[in-house]
Amino acid sequence: MLFMWTTLPAFGAASYVPQIVMERALFMRERADGLYNPVTYIVSKMFDEMLMLSGVSLVIAAMVFYAVQLSGSFLLFWLVYYFTLGNGVILAYLVSALSPNMEAANAILPTYVVTLLFFAGFLIRPADTPVYWQWYTHVDLMKYAWGALMINQWEDNDPIFLVWSFDILYQRIAGQCVYAAVHVPRGAPPSLHALAARAATSPESENAFHMCETIET
Repeated sequence: MLFMWTTLPAFGAASYVPQIVMERALFMRERADGLYNPVTYIVSKMFDEMLMLSGVSLVIAAMVFYAVQLSGSFLLFWLVYYFTLGNGVILAYLVSALSPNMEAANAILPTYVVTLLFFAGFLIRPADTPVYWQWYTHVDLMKYAWGALMINQWEDNDPIFLVWSFDILYQRIAGQCVYAAVHVPRGAPPSLHALAARAATSPESENAFHMCETIET
């Protein structure tokens, strides 16, 4: 859920692509007239967008945080979403400015965002990242956003894992090891019963081989 919360603003930034593409002719004309420089234009647009997004993102973050009953700081949870959304808007502006038309921008932006997803640390573990791609993880904005959310959620709330186990009983009949019974603790989930049955009746089961070696003939 935290990973999807990180990807949501990145893909949502695609909605800002048409705005820059459609305003390109107006910007070029006013820029040629000396009305403002590119820095003034981008700063004013970002201020306007972030001001409008502050209230909307706060409401959405509150709905998700308290509905899912997440742990950690709500302020950090909202700020990560808010600034990730801001990074997405800037990225959409950059792609729109460099693309020749709207179709190209709409194709380039999602493609780049997908590459960020792969190296954010969830789909591909950092330890499994190829050496020649490790540099990319350091410039992946989603990696830092997702890492901040994970720390916020689990730093003071270590998960408790309940581990179920089962015992398989075997016996030797006519020199062959056959399944006798399986003991599953009371309250175990149905999936554990199915797993125990498959493990017990599998002829390639390592448990069967080990148990049969310990049975006295």
